Amino acid sequence: MKIVKRILKIVFFLILIPLLYVIIAIAHGTMTDFQPEEVLALDIDKAQKIETISDSTDLSFIIWNVGYGGLGEESDFFYDNGGFLTSKGKMVRAPKENVEKNIKGAVDFLKNNPADFYLFQ
Repeated sequence: MKIVKRILKIVFFLILIPLLYVIIAIAHGTMTDFQPEEVLALDIDKAQKIETISDSTDLSFIIWNVGYGGLGEESDFFYDNGGFLTSKGKMVRAPKENVEKNIKGAVDFLKNNPADFYLFQ
């Protein structure tokens, strides 16, 4: 009987402590919730120069998954032909010469195609 009471106390505290934590977290979040005004008046300094982008401004982007320079025209990557089990490709890593050639080609492409923004993966 003494062991059963001890086990019940342990189970009670194992349930009570996480439950108490959740109740305190919800209460704290409710009491400290930030509610901004619906409309905020902004003070703009008249002397401050405000620049805008006109509607006629075009921005150019180059978004490119460079693939560590390892995936080029001559690549035979093992996962490209339908998945791991059905793949016919043999390459896991590209040879150093191919990587250097691919990176040089990427640099040349970027030099010949300037853009406002470059996003690389």
